Amino acid sequence: MSEDTLWNVNGDGAASPAAEPSPHQPVASSARVLAALGAPLTTILESSVDSIFITSIDGAIFEANAAGCALLGYTADEMRKLSREDVLDPNDRRLVPALELRLSGGAARARITLVKKDGQRFEGEVSSTRFDALDGTPYVWVRVRDLTELHRSESALNESALQLRALSEATFESAFVHEAGTILFTNAAAERTYRAAPGGLRGQALMDFVAPESRELVQRYTAEGNEGPYEAYGLRADGTTFPVEVQARNIEFAGKRARVVALRDLTARKRIEQELARADRMASLGTLAAGIAHEINNPLTFITTNLDAARRGLDSALGVNAEALRAALADACVGADRVRRIVQDMGVFARARDEETGPVELAPIATYAAGVARAEFRHRARLEVDVGNVPPVNGNETRLGQVLINLLVNAAQAIPEGAAERNLISLRARHHGSSHVAIEVSDTGSGMTPELVARAFDPFVTTKEGSGAGLGLSICHRIVCGLGGTIEAESELGRGSTFRVVLPVATRSLPARPAHVEAPPPSARRRRVLIVDDEAVLRRSLARLLGEDHEVVDCGSAQEALALLATGARFDAVLSDLMMPEMTGMDLYDALIESYPSVASRTVFLTGGVYTERAQRFLDGGVRYLDKPFTLDALNAALEAAMRS
Repeated sequence: MSEDTLWNVNGDGAASPAAEPSPHQPVASSARVLAALGAPLTTILESSVDSIFITSIDGAIFEANAAGCALLGYTADEMRKLSREDVLDPNDRRLVPALELRLSGGAARARITLVKKDGQRFEGEVSSTRFDALDGTPYVWVRVRDLTELHRSESALNESALQLRALSEATFESAFVHEAGTILFTNAAAERTYRAAPGGLRGQALMDFVAPESRELVQRYTAEGNEGPYEAYGLRADGTTFPVEVQARNIEFAGKRARVVALRDLTARKRIEQELARADRMASLGTLAAGIAHEINNPLTFITTNLDAARRGLDSALGVNAEALRAALADACVGADRVRRIVQDMGVFARARDEETGPVELAPIATYAAGVARAEFRHRARLEVDVGNVPPVNGNETRLGQVLINLLVNAAQAIPEGAAERNLISLRARHHGSSHVAIEVSDTGSGMTPELVARAFDPFVTTKEGSGAGLGLSICHRIVCGLGGTIEAESELGRGSTFRVVLPVATRSLPARPAHVEAPPPSARRRRVLIVDDEAVLRRSLARLLGEDHEVVDCGSAQEALALLATGARFDAVLSDLMMPEMTGMDLYDALIESYPSVASRTVFLTGGVYTERAQRFLDGGVRYLDKPFTLDALNAALEAAMRS
């Protein structure tokens, strides 16, 4: 028999016949074997928590430690009467010789089915080492490890893995795992979201699926271990981008440090938010319509009364004091100017370019917002506005105006009517660090509970029982965050609230204001002026205003004006309405540039409001224009500048 054979394998490789289990008389007593092992091995045998057996080369069991006896269910004396065949499953008795398990280098390892005293079978991992005792007798040191718990754990892990995979495939949220920027795993939802083929994302670079404008943000948050949630833009396999909400965690995946990422496609939510924003703007106009009408009706009242007084004075001019007549007309002009300013403020809501951002000054926006919201707070509280000497912020006039109006209206509605002198609403701005400006709207109203403060910016959350859709503050949050700022609320029940908007200081300079140029003195020579407007009443009014100093010709359409020029008529200046039916002032200008460029350079456009992107681009292109209504002085100055060009 070979010296490095463990399981009854003859020297020629043939197996000995398997013996039936029967008591086996050891060739040496237990005490003699232990003495032959020596103190070190005896100590290891007795103290080890592993199941250890000492057998002869042919399989007789000489000794087993306490763990080994407990594993198989025998006492130490019972173990010494057994051989290897008595504790092996019959199938494995025949299998062992065939496997030719050899003590390669003095050791061997195998998985074998063992049988306990009560007949229970279990799979064990058997490792064995051949050694010579102190007296030179060869023995085998055998360690047995019960694999039952290992199999149970593996089965549970496999089942859990299957459940987790089924869960990840069933979820509507996109999920993937990446290691150092390389995607290791994706679920079906991620493949659908990114419009990729099954398995098409694995092995790809993470940044290939992040939109260029978000890559720096995602790289920084990944490096910092930022868990989110935060918003970014994804890049689909077909090249389209879409907004996503990202949450991520650092994990151990397949023995490696990786990062699991959950994505939520925000496309639908952003679309709903935009619709809600539009609805809120319309709701804001509806809420403030009564107040704006009140503000318009007051000046209109003394416009009409003073004009009526002037008319009556003209009817009996000889009996009216000339000074009183002039005063009445002056008051009417002041009222008309107030109406003009109110209408201009209302027009802010309809600007075509209300999504563009850039450097804006807070003072005029605060004044505008306070004026529009005045009807809401005038019977509830005093208003104090102090924007201080703060730098321009990065923003958008229309959007910031909407935010401040919402906050002022919200503050006013937190205060009951009838105690205006005892309550205060303040709108203040101050430096917030070196690179930001804080705008605070505070009130002495009813305040909010901590629970309501925590949800103040959630959609459809409102403190105004029976009124309001609860969208104003959530839209303020969206606008401010879109401008790169933050908004937060502080409140104490019964003592009032403060809403704080923090915006970054503008990195670009404000556009240079045009220098004030004194209008040149009117020319002594009468000039020819062409008026083009589809409103006959306005044409007649302009003709009366200009007729004393100029020769005026008027046309009701751009086509009529071009036909007149085609006859050879010459004019020193043209006044044209911007928005006309069929052929607009912009179309007329294009035709003048092509056929009468010198006339085009002497044209002044009149506009009552800009509602299209094309019209805004046109006015931004450097043409001369006047906003309706305008004063006679402004009209004369524009005409003189045009005539001298």
